[in-house]
Amino acid sequence: PGARYLVFGFGDRQYVLATHKNLWHALLAPLPGPGLILVTGLQETPQEAYGADHLAPLLVSHQGMGKLQDFVWSSLERDGQGAVHPYLAGKLAGNVYYSATYTYYGFYTCNTWTAEALHKAGLPVHSGGVLFAGQVWGQVRPLAPGGAAVLP
Repeated sequence: PGARYLVFGFGDRQYVLATHKNLWHALLAPLPGPGLILVTGLQETPQEAYGADHLAPLLVSHQGMGKLQDFVWSSLERDGQGAVHPYLAGKLAGNVYYSATYTYYGFYTCNTWTAEALHKAGLPVHSGGVLFAGQVWGQVRPLAPGGAAVLP
């Protein structure tokens, strides 16, 4: 309630929900397992919540935004009637986890999912071989107006 912005992220369910992460969780992460979508509702702007240095403002067409929304919607697991139900409340206020339709594994990570989402939005970003955040940022930085996005 009261959210002005929604932030979506994809991750490995067993790793994200582990209360005490250890070597065992790290070893299991590359193996295929259920994915999880974290939805965060923000009342403040993303810049205020995360800091401008961690964001890249991107210009997306109306049609591209629709395709991005379709991609995110198709990432959420639905019941037989097409409804989406929370899997678990997040640890922080405004966070809710949902079961994902995508499987997380060593060759399809949160960064692969993000690159695929940006590609669906019509941006010249590829997801093939993308595993790490730097591989997404390397494609996104030049797309920000004025190349202003810089990740420390």
